[in-house]
Amino acid sequence: MTTRSRRLRPFVERYWSVRWDRTGRAPFRTEVLSHPSVNVSVESGSHPRFGHPLPSALVHGVVTRRFRLDLTGTGAVTAVKFHPGGYTAFTGHPPRRDSVEPLAGELGVRAEALVAAVLAEPDEADRAVVLDGLLAPAAPEPDPAYTELRALLEVMAADRALVRVAEVAAHAGVGVRSLQRLFAGYVGVSPKAVLARYRLQDAAAAIDAGVVDDLAALACQLGWFRPGALQPRVPGRRRHHAERLPATGPRGGLTMSLVSVAAGSTAAGGGSRDRLGRECRGPAAIHHEPPRFCRARQPAVPGHRHPCGAVAQVSGRVTVMMWQTARQGSRRT
Repeated sequence: MTTRSRRLRPFVERYWSVRWDRTGRAPFRTEVLSHPSVNVSVESGSHPRFGHPLPSALVHGVVTRRFRLDLTGTGAVTAVKFHPGGYTAFTGHPPRRDSVEPLAGELGVRAEALVAAVLAEPDEADRAVVLDGLLAPAAPEPDPAYTELRALLEVMAADRALVRVAEVAAHAGVGVRSLQRLFAGYVGVSPKAVLARYRLQDAAAAIDAGVVDDLAALACQLGWFRPGALQPRVPGRRRHHAERLPATGPRGGLTMSLVSVAAGSTAAGGGSRDRLGRECRGPAAIHHEPPRFCRARQPAVPGHRHPCGAVAQVSGRVTVMMWQTARQGSRRT
């Protein structure tokens, strides 16, 4: 929104704002697949939000699931979005996660003074300028560990070939456990969670751009051979589900299937048959073949056999992408 002060650039990614007026209309649900960042917002409106009276300054921790909010009445928000880990590096306070709490004095300015100064400006751009001016004097010198973390996060976000934590640790020249401690101390979530969120963002951007013809191939390209990484749902026109199935395969294990539900109508006739001859009807009718343990990362093209034996053959809007059986007792990173 506005140019960040030089002292704030290591910590602050950007400023953003939104306002709405739903007077006399039904609430509007907004859904966002957010980045692993802490946001500090100055909020006003006709109704309490997140259980807090308004106006107020609120600290939004890292959201590990899809963010949902029903917009009611009138409201306005002006916020600062920190880089992942930037909030802790700026304030020295532990990272927050899946919480919305009132701001105290973490940013070096009283919350009441911050709210009054920001809301005194009617224009969103001017509010961001005020927010930047209040935060800049309190900015510390970046810690070397945080500076290295930021460089690593930029690589994780940009390199779509990075799909495993071990690869990230090797790139950083540290062990997996050391990497996990670094992320826990600054970001508040694991490197695995951050990596999965970046790849989900890549998928959402590709789908929104209309350049995806094969969702199964896209999933494999982005490393979604572990369906649990898709539990944060992609909002909008494509939704991804991880469906838990009976445990089979070597050593018992946990078997899951990755399913992509695309928007649009069901195929003509409304039904088809899978490879075992079972009839599939309706947009949510899914039939699967018995899974096998598989580490293959090749695309499961609809209608063809995946190397592990799973078949993407269902009706209309639903495509089974692949199988993955996670062994019991195995180490997950």
